[in-house]
Amino acid sequence: MFDVERDPRRLGGFGSEVCVTNLNKPESAVNALLPAAETIAKRLIARHETIATAESSTGGLIAAALLAVPGASAYFLGGAVVYTELARATLLGIGDAE
Repeated sequence: MFDVERDPRRLGGFGSEVCVTNLNKPESAVNALLPAAETIAKRLIARHETIATAESSTGGLIAAALLAVPGASAYFLGGAVVYTELARATLLGIGDAE
């Protein structure tokens, strides 16, 4: 099971932030993220903007949800899953405080 919370004040005005708090079934978690991903995709396309992701504990679920929306190549540049502190520092140049 998983729990989903939405906060309309987040995601730079995209209308919702989705927090999946239990990821025992990743396919269900991606489905829970699809409404937010569809909204983000529509707005990115309308603004002629793109997005790239860097994820840690979400394990690529945000990228998977964005890619599940048809036409993702119009707005999705790519993503990285950087789980450990070493990977974040080495690949992204960020530390714990960031």
